[in-house]
Amino acid sequence: MTTPNFIFETKLESKQEKIQFLKDHAQELVIMDLTAFDKSDFFPHYPNLIAATSLHLNQTKKCEVSVRDYKTDVMAFLESKDLSPVLVASLDGYFHLPRILSTIVNEAFFSLEDQIASAEDIDRAMKYGVNYPDGPFSWSQGREKYIVTLLDNLFAQTQNERYKTSSLLRQKSIN
Repeated sequence: MTTPNFIFETKLESKQEKIQFLKDHAQELVIMDLTAFDKSDFFPHYPNLIAATSLHLNQTKKCEVSVRDYKTDVMAFLESKDLSPVLVASLDGYFHLPRILSTIVNEAFFSLEDQIASAEDIDRAMKYGVNYPDGPFSWSQGREKYIVTLLDNLFAQTQNERYKTSSLLRQKSIN
């Protein structure tokens, strides 16, 4: 038995770009990063999407992965990319780490807006007080677009105020 060839997409940011990519590669097996998206918006519609990962908010080599088929091959492929995949059974919903981390980062930006503390103090409090590997500002640096996209998607789906994006975080995601 031969190992299937996978296309590993990790760079596209918008839902429309990801959908177009899946359409353009309809005859190929795709593994796609869906950090900021509900997997059920993709899996039922694109049978070529064989697995989804969550890479963009994790500072380690670990990544959550949902696999439709070729589980052993997908896991081996991700390991060959120097990742440590952690299997998530569900093909629908959002990945766990990005959802949790995005709300923590968002609250940190709200705290900064409210002038509760400086970004450095908030990072220090979370790093040493909660034993996070980094504070929310350090953690989110360069990843703000993913966080805002995820929060906007969660808010649109749930209308829950906890997913309303801080204006400062939104501004940072644009710059």
